[in-house]
Amino acid sequence: MNLNHIALVCSSEAKADRFFLACLNLEKTASKILPAELSEKVFNRKEELKILYYGNDLLSFEVFISSQKDLVENSLGHVCINVQDRDLFIKTCEKEELEILKIPKGDSLMIFIKDYDGNMYEIKENI
Repeated sequence: MNLNHIALVCSSEAKADRFFLACLNLEKTASKILPAELSEKVFNRKEELKILYYGNDLLSFEVFISSQKDLVENSLGHVCINVQDRDLFIKTCEKEELEILKIPKGDSLMIFIKDYDGNMYEIKENI
């Protein structure tokens, strides 16, 4: 078994591009429109939804573009990403003006970043 993709919501394509292309250094691999009829059957939302796909050989995100308030404050949901150089990644996130949470945990730091729509990502370094 393996993971096929992670689905998230962003409020605009520009914000999604800025995060997934500039910060995560992924490629935009496709985009499509989910027809309102199918959206209603799957998500109980009678609206056409744009879906963007970002990824590489190891990771794939399916990003729904929605101006509705789909994001829940204080959500426990997050995505954990392994990066090669955590300090360099944090510098990139700072440059892109992302919110960075540095949480002490014993002798180490837990690092979380929030994208432009509040989706949370735990950042770990490959060892």
